[in-house]
Amino acid sequence: MSALRRAEARQYEDPEEALRTMATLLATVAHRYAEGRTLQLLDEHQMTGAEPVADRSWLRLAVSGVVIVGVLVALSRVDLPEMATGPAVALIITAVFAGVYRGRLPGYHDLIDIFRGADRR
Repeated sequence: MSALRRAEARQYEDPEEALRTMATLLATVAHRYAEGRTLQLLDEHQMTGAEPVADRSWLRLAVSGVVIVGVLVALSRVDLPEMATGPAVALIITAVFAGVYRGRLPGYHDLIDIFRGADRR
């Protein structure tokens, strides 16, 4: 949210006022989210001067796809035993996605919980 980023950036200029503003914004967002008002988490006066954040998830997927295909083509040219190809492909795909998404993939504890049918989030 751009309003929160703007308030966070003011921490260095006026820390007390910035923290007060951030606490107010976060409390408003939490309260409205709990009420189910997800289409208007902040008031209009709180959003003045806020710039929309660009959604570049499509770019991350495209970069991931290109890198994965490139690495798999390079892997096909290497004389790798057939039994090692499957694990190598899985490792490459996981590593590329973890790199592109900067570690925001679920950890192994989360994956175990998913297999069990529970989700800790």
